[in-house]
Amino acid sequence: MAAEIAGSAFRWGNWRGAAYTVDATGRFSHCSISAPYVAGDHLYFSVNREASVTVAIWNPDPIFIQDQRIPVKLTVDRRAPFYGEAVAASENFAYLTLYEFERAMTAFRKGFRLQITTGNRTSHYSLAGTYRALEATRQCAIRHLDYVGSPTPRTEGVANVDKSLLYQIATGMIAELGVTDFRYLTDEEMRAFSDDDAVFWTSPSVGMMGGVYIRPAGNIRNLRDTDSQELQEIGSGCDGDIISGARGLDTDDFPTREMRAICSQEEQVVETIVSKMLVDELILYTILIFNDPTEPERPLLEEDRRQMNEDVITRAASLVLTTRQ
Repeated sequence: MAAEIAGSAFRWGNWRGAAYTVDATGRFSHCSISAPYVAGDHLYFSVNREASVTVAIWNPDPIFIQDQRIPVKLTVDRRAPFYGEAVAASENFAYLTLYEFERAMTAFRKGFRLQITTGNRTSHYSLAGTYRALEATRQCAIRHLDYVGSPTPRTEGVANVDKSLLYQIATGMIAELGVTDFRYLTDEEMRAFSDDDAVFWTSPSVGMMGGVYIRPAGNIRNLRDTDSQELQEIGSGCDGDIISGARGLDTDDFPTREMRAICSQEEQVVETIVSKMLVDELILYTILIFNDPTEPERPLLEEDRRQMNEDVITRAASLVLTTRQ
C-alpha cells in the first residue's frame, strides 16, 4: 500500500520483498516480504522504520470488516504467544504490528509453524525459508533507513502493459468457465496479492479464484527453465500432502506450459493450475484456484479442470494475437 523504492526488490525462495516509502513524504517506511499459500492466503512480514515487526494476511474472500479491530493471538511452535489487536485495512487485508522486535524476529526466523487465532478462526502457516528471508528484510531496512525520495504516488505496473488487455483476458476466463457470481479484486487488493501487472477475480460461492498477470521475460527463452521455482511457489503454503507437476501444451500461437498442484490439508483439497505463455519479451500467466464452494448445491466443476484451463489459454492467446494485428 505504499510506493516501492526502485531497485530494492529481492527474493529468497518463495518470499518476495522490497523497500517502501510513505507516499506523502517520500521517506523510507518499511521493508516487507510476502509469500502465497495454497489455500489462497498471502502472509506478509515487514521490518518497520521504528524497529517494529508487522504481520499481515491477505485473503481473496471478504473475511474481515473494513476498519474492524480484531483481537489476535500469534503462536510460533511452542513459544510464548504474542497478543495484539489487528486492524482490517479492507475486507481482505488485516495487519498486526508487534513492538517486541527481537523476540518477534527470533520467533519468526527460527520457528517452523505459525498459528494465527482470531475469534473462532485459526490458520496455520509454514515458516519455511523465513530465517534468511527475514534477515534479508532486516538488512533491507538498514540499507534504506535514511532514504528520502520524491513524494509521488505509486507507479502502477512493472511491464508497461495496457491493463485493458488483462481485463479482457480475465473477462474471457470468466465467460469460458461460465461463472456468473464473481467480483474483481480492487487495485488495493491486487497490490497486496501481486507486485506484477495483474487482474484477479474471485467467486467464493462456486469455490473459484482466477487471474491473469504478466512478468518481464528477461533472459528466459525456454519456459521449462522456471518450472521448478514456480512449482515451489505454487506449493509453498501447503502443510499437508501435495502432488505437483508441469507439462507443455500443444499450442500453435505461443510457447505455453501448464503447472498444476493439488494440496490436501485439514480435510480440504485445493487445486491450483497456472499456465504461462511466452509472448515476445513478456510471460503471460493465467491462474485458476479451485476451493470448496460456499454453495455446494451449485456444482461448477463437472467438466475436466485441465480442459477448462486449456480453453482459457486458447482464448487468452486469441486476444493477444488480436491486439498485435
